[in-house]
Amino acid sequence: MLCQVCIHVRLNRYNESYKHEYKQNMLKTHHPTIVHSLDFSSAFDTIDHPILLSRLNDCFGLSGNALAWVETYLQNLYQCVHLGQASSPYTLCLTGVPHSSVLGPLLFSCYVSPISSIASSHNVGIQ
Repeated sequence: MLCQVCIHVRLNRYNESYKHEYKQNMLKTHHPTIVHSLDFSSAFDTIDHPILLSRLNDCFGLSGNALAWVETYLQNLYQCVHLGQASSPYTLCLTGVPHSSVLGPLLFSCYVSPISSIASSHNVGIQ
């Protein structure tokens, strides 16, 4: 799965240094900065699993056993809270991806991958 995503990212130029280009363009044009950076830490918890699975299939070509594996992974996510000696009961996570995993940030990136096309469809520029 990681190979498919990496190839897609390279082919579609998602790796470009947008932050650097944005800073350079801002310095040249003297346009004001509306959003400098976004904190996505809470956004990891709001990822809709069916939408993510659809994007993995439609945008990244993930299918068959690989897509089924991701679906099973997402269906079996539980969380609990530890505070001192106390722990809450484990609860099934119906949305989101794990923050502290290798797969979590990759899945989040796949989920938000169409952000530039969504922005441009509403005449919002991203640089």
